[in-house]
Parts: sequence; structure tokens; C-alpha cells
Amino acid sequence: MKHGAMTITHKSESDKDSSTPVRTGSIWALLTRNTVFNLLGRILPMGIAVVCIPVVVDGLGTEPFGVLTLAWMVVGYFGIFDLGVGRATTQFVARAIENNRQGDLPTVVWTSLMMLIVQGIIGAIAVAAAVPWLVKDVFTIPAGLLDEAERSFMALALSMPFIIGASGGRGVLEGHNRFGLVNAIRIPASTFNFVSPVVVLLFSQSLFYVVLVLAIGRAAVFIAFTIAAIKSLGRDWRPRTPRGALAKELLGYGGWITVTNMVGALMSFGYIDRFVVSSRLDMSAVAYYSTPFEMVTKLLFLPAALVMSLFPLFAACGMERLNDLRDLMRRSLKALMVIVAPIVILVVAFAGPGIDLWLGAEFRIESTLLLQLMAVGILMLALGTIPSGAIQAVGRPDLTAKRHIVELPLYAVASWWAAGAYGLTGVASVWLGYATVDVIVLWIISARLIDYDRSIVNRDNGWLLFSVIVVTGLAFGLTAIPGIVLRSTAVLVTLVLVTTGFWRGLMTDADRAGFIRLLGRLNRRRSESGVEV
Repeated sequence: MKHGAMTITHKSESDKDSSTPVRTGSIWALLTRNTVFNLLGRILPMGIAVVCIPVVVDGLGTEPFGVLTLAWMVVGYFGIFDLGVGRATTQFVARAIENNRQGDLPTVVWTSLMMLIVQGIIGAIAVAAAVPWLVKDVFTIPAGLLDEAERSFMALALSMPFIIGASGGRGVLEGHNRFGLVNAIRIPASTFNFVSPVVVLLFSQSLFYVVLVLAIGRAAVFIAFTIAAIKSLGRDWRPRTPRGALAKELLGYGGWITVTNMVGALMSFGYIDRFVVSSRLDMSAVAYYSTPFEMVTKLLFLPAALVMSLFPLFAACGMERLNDLRDLMRRSLKALMVIVAPIVILVVAFAGPGIDLWLGAEFRIESTLLLQLMAVGILMLALGTIPSGAIQAVGRPDLTAKRHIVELPLYAVASWWAAGAYGLTGVASVWLGYATVDVIVLWIISARLIDYDRSIVNRDNGWLLFSVIVVTGLAFGLTAIPGIVLRSTAVLVTLVLVTTGFWRGLMTDADRAGFIRLLGRLNRRRSESGVEV
């Protein structure tokens, strides 16, 4: 099959278990390009936020800014009214294109868009109904800010149809592998979220007007994504009547995605941990635990950018092209290992000096080991994103959701016990254990689902686990080297050795050859004036 810049070889049912790999061709250039776009879409707004947020805090004041962050949090949480339909849309669009069913795309697109608008309206009503209760009873908001806070929350509630509706248009574009266009919209939109309050503060210090302008920006993003999605239909852009059966399929698929996201976040992002720490220990312990956790989980934007690019490719392969799916998984896992492992070594090796410089000696004593354990856990979570994305993309999001449902009570009990028995180190160790067990479970599920070497530790995954153990041992060993100069030198040497080891031991001849060809293509394209989106 050939679609745009992507080339995937077709495999018949009779040879689906052969070892013939997917052609590296332009699919790897496409994947690299899309991942770079996704990284830019996350990194550039973060840099702008660093500059703008202090200005907004100074202009609004600490308490109004706190209300603004609470409003953002509430709207973000009620984003669950998307019900996973945005991700489902990506999967359905990618499958329709792969199977040459472009005639189905208008119905898929219009059904998804209209569903999400309705869901957004329901979300808006729910948020608006909850605003008085949230403002007066849940959040501790100063009396002088109550009226303005309530108006601000209402303004954001009214933007819910736009916030949720935008995920439909974005899902359509991602299904077409149009990540350049997705981020061409996302980057200005995210920039607007931080720059517009600064501009508003030049004329008014009202929190309500800041939030109102942000809500208008959400509407503009919705319009941009919707227009782009409709234009992707070409001459078949005219509205179609939503189909009930298709809507049911989208909700069925998306519902499991929602369960995965909600339940998984309780563990992966440490929400249960922080509840346990605050209940079993004290609020100072929450600070010692949450601060390194917030730092290290930011590293997950790297695998998130890659998996976002991989998802439509996984969906295009489906269960019909298992060799292609396996090859994408193998090489993507290795790529993540090569990218994330050196970062983990740096974090573990310099955790103590870094925390000391940033937060002082007290945090260094309490949080250094926590940060180191969490960094290793992030490496395991990163390796789990690939099989999780593949399982969902081939149409079995229920499997990833059910594994979280089983893990959740076990994890909660283990964290509660560890907090009382071993304190913060115990809680962090349980989290690392969860991340390790979870990736093995995902490997087993994906192996059984796609018939990919059903042994728990096959050659590729065995090498990956061995690599994690080596990386962890080296990283902690480096912490024993005294003196920042000597340690830095040792870290540099270690990174060179680890990278060389991955190149020779983790990657096969086919991987190395494909990587070299990819570098050659990228080098030839450096002089080109633009990038196709």
C-alpha cells in the first residue's frame, strides 16, 4: 500500500508470520518528520510559557492566578466528555484509507464532528451546573474573588463544545498523517494561551477578561481544526447525516480509551501516590514526593510524541499486516530506548547536585533517591507506550483498559502499605515496580494479540530488559563518583559507551542500514526550502 509519503509492503495471510521486515523506505522518514513536528508542538509552547507565566502572575496577582490555574484544571478534567472519540476517529480514518474505503470518510468525519459537538454541549452544561458548588464549596477562594471567579468559570464552561469538538478535527488530520498541519494549528494555539493574558493585562487586570479571551481562542482553534478536517475530504466535503451504528462504534472504541486514560493516570502520574502520602505521612512529604515526580514525568512528552505519530501507522497495518506491525513495534521500542536511556542516566547521575542547586539541601536529602527511582520508572513507562498504542490501534482498546482496572486495586494497596512501612522510598519503589510489571504485561498482551513470539521475554524484549538493567546499574554507579567535574567526565564516557553498545548490540543489521539510509535522506533534504505538511 502506498499513501502519500508512507510505503508499507503488503503481506498475504500465508506469509504473515515470515520474518520479512517492512520496507524502511519513506515510512521512517515520515515517522521521524511527524515525531519532530509533535515534539516542536510541545516544546515551543513550554518555552513561551516559561517567559509569560511570571508576567501573568505579576499582573493578575497570586490569588487570581491561582483561580485561573484551577479553572484550567477543571476544564481539563471535564475534557473526559470527549469519551475517546477523537482517538477513535484517528483509528477509523486510518483504517478507511488503508483499505481504500475513502468513500466512507465523509460519514466518519461528519459523524465524529457532530458527536463531539453534542458531547461538548453536555460537558458545558455539566461544568456550568457545577460552577457555583466548585467556587463556593470545593475551592478555597477569597471572598473578594468569588464573583469574578464564578464568571470566569462560566466563560470556560461555555468553551467546552469548542474544546471537545476540536479533538474530532485533530483526529481526522492525524488519521491522514497530517501532523505538520496539526502542529501548525497547535503551536499558535498553545502560544495564544500564554501570550493573550499578557496582552489583556496591558488593558485590564480583570481575571474574567483574561479567561474570556482564552475561551475565544479555543473557539478559533475549533474552527481551524474543523475547516482543515472538512477540506481533507476534497470534493466530498458536504455534510452527511450521522449514522447511529457508526456513532455506537466510535463510542465503544473511545469508551475504553477513556477508561485507560482515567485509570492509568491515577497510577502513571502519581495521583494515588500523592493521596496516599498526604494521608499516611504529612504535607511536607507530599512536597518532597510531588516535586521530583512533576519534574520527571515531563520526560514522557518524548514517547508521547512518537506514539502519536505511530498510532495511524499502527492502525493502517491492523491485523492484516502483522509483519509490518511487528517491525514498527520493534524498531520504535529500540528508538525509544536509544533516546530515553541517556536522559535517564543524566537524571540519575546528577539528581543530587541538581536538586541541591534548584531547591536546596533539605530537598536534596529527601528527594534525590525518589527522583532516581522515578527516572528509571519513566524509562519503563516509555517502553510500554509502544505496545499500548499498537494494541489500541488494531482495535482492542478494551485490553489496555482491563489491564489497568486489574492493576489499580493492587497498586493502591501496595502503595498504602509501603508508605506506612518504608515511607517515601517505599511509595516510589512501588511506583517503579508498577511501571516494570505494566510494560511486561503489555508485551505479553501484544505478543498474544499479534502472534509475535509468545515467550514472555523474546530476543528483542530480552535485550531491552537487559539494557534497562545495565543502564540503571551504570547510572547509580556514577553517583558514587565524587566531584562534579570527575562525575561529568565519567557520565560523558558512559553515554558514548552506552550509545555504541546500543548501536552494536540492540540494533540489527537491518536497523543500522535503515538508520543510515534515513540519515542520508535527511542530509539531502536539509537544503530544501520547505517541508510538506
